[in-house]
Amino acid sequence: MQGELSGVLELGEGCAVGVAAPRRRPGSSLRALAEFVAERADVPVRDVELVSSCPVCGGGHGRPQLEYPTSVSGARWEVDCLTAVDGSTVVAVSERHPIGLGTGTTVPGAWERVEPAAMHPDELAMLDTMPDDERAVARGRLWARKGALMRLIGHAKALEPARIALSVPEFERGEPRVERVPGELGARWRDVRFREFELASGEVLAVALPF
Repeated sequence: MQGELSGVLELGEGCAVGVAAPRRRPGSSLRALAEFVAERADVPVRDVELVSSCPVCGGGHGRPQLEYPTSVSGARWEVDCLTAVDGSTVVAVSERHPIGLGTGTTVPGAWERVEPAAMHPDELAMLDTMPDDERAVARGRLWARKGALMRLIGHAKALEPARIALSVPEFERGEPRVERVPGELGARWRDVRFREFELASGEVLAVALPF
């Protein structure tokens, strides 16, 4: 964990993550993202073009797509956003490669009902050996990382979270890492890097960066 995230944090390599104040209007997360992009690109916010549908299937899942502005070379910037439980919006922009965001709560009992479908057997085995209070924290952080990774990967047919195994640093010392991925994704996804922060809402924020 790298401290509480507030304001804007530069992650290097053209990546930045920021937190916008709570908003309760529909679509406010995309509005906050558009404002963040406009400020970084020095363009009017009305000129920012975001598409919230999946570029592969047209569904309403996954990361938003930024159509305009583009980089000086004409390459597309990668973006993501999500809303925390207190209504604040986390926004991310990357000028060079995709970026994924995920959150998780460390409140005990919050994940028991979703674990069978969301967690790999190796992850569950490690969590089951931990005391209840430590398990709640580890589970929340694990789910934040997994959510960030899934958004980084984007559209993948029949890809279930339980088919991906991540390490549990709270159980075994070391940096969080990807341990197992389905063969159809390719081994390169095991090189994904994670950054983690605490939000004012009390949630854990994970940022997934590729290779």
